[in-house]
Amino acid sequence: MPSGDASMKNIMLTLTCDDNCSFNRHLLGLVKQWDRHGRIKIMPRVSSESSRELTLLDENGTRWYGAEALPHIFKQLPFGKLAAAVYTLPGTMWVTKQLYAFNNNLNQAFLDRRAN
Repeated sequence: MPSGDASMKNIMLTLTCDDNCSFNRHLLGLVKQWDRHGRIKIMPRVSSESSRELTLLDENGTRWYGAEALPHIFKQLPFGKLAAAVYTLPGTMWVTKQLYAFNNNLNQAFLDRRAN
């Protein structure tokens, strides 16, 4: 096992996201249900923050945004290493980024429609 994987086992992560997004709500539910060791701290998105994007921060100050954060979240959850391993396949992250961007655009269109 690479040393990077071993160090990720005990690292604390902070997750912030806009829970108005259905994808983020489902992800937060999954994390709350499966994070038995409390390695992922969920923080509410501060309303003054301009980005609605999912943000993951580790205790060393490293940040991941949007789809890039998903494998790091999965690694902390039971059976998540298997899900994170999928990201080693070529093209998987590209597809995830496209789906994440599509979902964000749909949510923004919905919010814009509700505002009018």
